[in-house]
Amino acid sequence: MQIAVSTITLADVLTGPHQAGQTTPAKRDEKALCQFEVAPVTVPITALEIGASAFVTHDREFSGVTALPVLMGE
Repeated sequence: MQIAVSTITLADVLTGPHQAGQTTPAKRDEKALCQFEVAPVTVPITALEIGASAFVTHDREFSGVTALPVLMGE
């Protein structure tokens, strides 16, 4: 299985807990990500190129994308 993760999200997931001194969640997240082929993406076009079925983001600027479903976080 392949998952696509934005480069910003990937950096946040892997470094955020470490910076907050929370090594247990950081190790858990790293282990979870290692189970997949992670394709860092920066824009929905890249997500389309790898065959993603959706693009997950908190960035409201992507709300106008119509080429694939954009799933907005809260």
